[in-house]
Amino acid sequence: MNHRKYDTTLYFLLFILFFLAVWPTLSNPSWEVGDSWRQADTFSVAYDYNKSGIDLLNPRFFYYGKEPKTVQLEWMIMPALGAILSKGVGFTPAVLRVVSASAFCGSAMFLYKLLRIRSQKEEASILGGFYYIILPYALFYGRAIMPESMALFGYLGAFYFLAKWELDKEYKTLIFSALLMGFALLEKLSLGFLGIVPVGILLFHQKQKIFVQKEAYTYGLISLAIPLLYYYIVGQNATDTFVSQIINRFVLGGMEGVKDSLSFLFATAKTAYTPLTLILGIFGLIGIYLRKDLFLGLWFLGLCLSTMVIFQGIRLGYYIIFWMPFWAYLAGEVLGSIKKSFLSYGLIFLIFFSTTFLGLDYLDREARVNPMFHSAIALMEKNIPENSYIAGNGESPVLFSATGYPGVRYPMNKSDTPEKFDALLKDGLQYYIFHKYVEMDENIMKKIRSHVDLVEQNSYIVIYKVKTEE
Repeated sequence: MNHRKYDTTLYFLLFILFFLAVWPTLSNPSWEVGDSWRQADTFSVAYDYNKSGIDLLNPRFFYYGKEPKTVQLEWMIMPALGAILSKGVGFTPAVLRVVSASAFCGSAMFLYKLLRIRSQKEEASILGGFYYIILPYALFYGRAIMPESMALFGYLGAFYFLAKWELDKEYKTLIFSALLMGFALLEKLSLGFLGIVPVGILLFHQKQKIFVQKEAYTYGLISLAIPLLYYYIVGQNATDTFVSQIINRFVLGGMEGVKDSLSFLFATAKTAYTPLTLILGIFGLIGIYLRKDLFLGLWFLGLCLSTMVIFQGIRLGYYIIFWMPFWAYLAGEVLGSIKKSFLSYGLIFLIFFSTTFLGLDYLDREARVNPMFHSAIALMEKNIPENSYIAGNGESPVLFSATGYPGVRYPMNKSDTPEKFDALLKDGLQYYIFHKYVEMDENIMKKIRSHVDLVEQNSYIVIYKVKTEE
């Protein structure tokens, strides 16, 4: 068989089918129902890159004052690519979603290739690759304006080249794996727990020689040292050290709330991957145990460690997206091992049909434009000049990130005082956005109203203009 021609056809089909499924949502703004906060934050970095120039060591957010401020974030390569492509077609959220979807399809390619070289059944690689792109989380997060699709591309590429190295033992193959693992960590540092896979594989093949041969040291230097250096450099100039805070608070902060985390995890996993996928995964896990598959066993252990540590503090559903290729891999192996018959083909068709139906239903629900933010942003763009310095109550930064208006969240919590508004006035505050759904301290509201004039309002927000001193 001509594998190169065969693979090209499969890759093309993966891209086409995924883009057909998500096409109606690619033009959506960043303020969707699903994870509007996270999407708007990533969009704002692209907005800033497009407007002020790309600086990968200084990603900036708009809600830390009258000027954008550097924050410690993942390597913002997806916003940078979006800004570059926008030079030719214009800056729109669709450009960023196409970049995200392309990276996700690339991760599907690597999953297919990983299954092909490790599975004894050719059917397993095809079924696993296509199953991966129809899962609910795949259809939504695979085109979301977030770094997850880039991280999936990196970590599945790293695993493919690591598995390939097991076969050819070529140093350059291992370098490719290390580079892609480093890229994955630059996009999502929590994937560091999956480092147990290359460590375990290298130890298995090299035994005691691992300490004297160059492979392990090279892998560690490329995959770990470079990402850590990046996060350190960005953190030095950052107004908010997001990544370091997560490590200090959640990774190093103890293991409280494990029971609640497991309950939340199970409920999220059923939605993210469907109950049927999890059932197929259980059969796959039994297969891992019976054949003593070290690679998949380490993969499973790394995901368990990551989830156990991260989820006990950060209960955000999208953190389990990195289980998705593992479940798809197992589903591909299980379905590919079924004895071929008319009945088995019918069963596989029903499994794919039901999973696709649930995936598209999830996409439809989560990719809807959030009516609250949509209405509020339209009112802001109508009444507030570009680059105006604004403030808004509540914790959500979406109205800043999605629009490019610099400002601050005030009051953001109960510790804020009326006197803080005086500092904002002195700093040159021009407009105040009042979210009607956020409860306000009466003393703070009284303070604000004494310094502003009503501009316009709708069902969700009130826009005030700060009075000018006479």
